[in-house]
Amino acid sequence: MRSAIGTAALIGLWITWADVLPALNGLNEVVLWTTLGERDGVDAKVAVTLVDLAMSLLMAALAWVGAKNIPGAMELVVLNRLELDAGAKYAFTTLVRYVFAGIGITSVFGLLGMEWSRLQWLVAALSVGLGFGLQEIVANFVSGIILLFERPIRIGDVVTVNGSTGTVLRMQIRATTLLDFDNKELIMPNKVFITGEVLNWTLSDHATRLMVNVGIAYGDDPKLAMDIMLSVAQEHPDVLSEPVPQATFDSFGE
Repeated sequence: MRSAIGTAALIGLWITWADVLPALNGLNEVVLWTTLGERDGVDAKVAVTLVDLAMSLLMAALAWVGAKNIPGAMELVVLNRLELDAGAKYAFTTLVRYVFAGIGITSVFGLLGMEWSRLQWLVAALSVGLGFGLQEIVANFVSGIILLFERPIRIGDVVTVNGSTGTVLRMQIRATTLLDFDNKELIMPNKVFITGEVLNWTLSDHATRLMVNVGIAYGDDPKLAMDIMLSVAQEHPDVLSEPVPQATFDSFGE
């Protein structure tokens, strides 16, 4: 709604000031800097004007609004009508957000005269520098992309990693946030979920057997204790009838 109101306001301003807009063509004569570009296959100097700067700012704003709002709108309008689980929806909307951000960055650089043909060598050099200097950040970013496609964990899954157990709350570019049962948020690097051992309690089935160790006093009847525990388990509404609950006598005390 906010985006719709903002768009309507811009259209209204455009209609109101339509007669004055041709005067703004003078801003196209204000050259801020020149860059080397390619026109009709020939290298030439390309002037970046004040209008180009304004358009790049507008494009950046549109890309930011799109990356923030369009994934949610797609989930409401399209994804909720499809038979997809929450993890698939989250992966799709996250990738759409990355695509919008990439398109916005590329468009802004193009308007500012930084064409890809001129930037590719710089990007290659930066990639080598990032590979040596920011290995962990790059590894976590790539691991985040793998998590979105492979989906060994999903939003809402209960997982155990590095001795910590919690519910997957958010999956971001660098890290994944777990919410443990004490309501504390654990921020785990994405790389841990790819290279380490992860126990996912709810990956394919939310039914899980829990082991409860119970000790009884010396002289008590073990058979009676097991019968009482089984009757309590069978009467509990959250305990499944299949597989049936079991009680076993594992060991004696000292």
